[in-house]
Amino acid sequence: MAAEPVPIAGLLRLRVRRCGADFTRLIDEFSTEAPDRILQVQLDLADPAVPWATELLRQRGFFLGAYLPLWYGTDALILQRLPWKPEPAAVVLIPGAARRVLKQLLADKAGLPRRLA
Repeated sequence: MAAEPVPIAGLLRLRVRRCGADFTRLIDEFSTEAPDRILQVQLDLADPAVPWATELLRQRGFFLGAYLPLWYGTDALILQRLPWKPEPAAVVLIPGAARRVLKQLLADKAGLPRRLA
């Protein structure tokens, strides 16, 4: 698995179809690859190891980025880590559903272990 740069968005993405025995090492290496960029890990939700992988990523400062219905023919989940502290007041959203999504993302981020949040 190789990290995929997305220059226009200033991020580095890692697509994971199956979490193997080397997943922890892979994430630790990925996390140090570009500390000044947004990091995203995309997980295939058909993989039974996703709950474990999600917890490992959260312990390393990743939080909910997106849910991708039928992305691989199955659903996918993106967890991301930002190189800066987000300022919720600076986010401008269309009223309604978008505000609920922001509230959920901020609650997820707030639930990270204190040393990472």
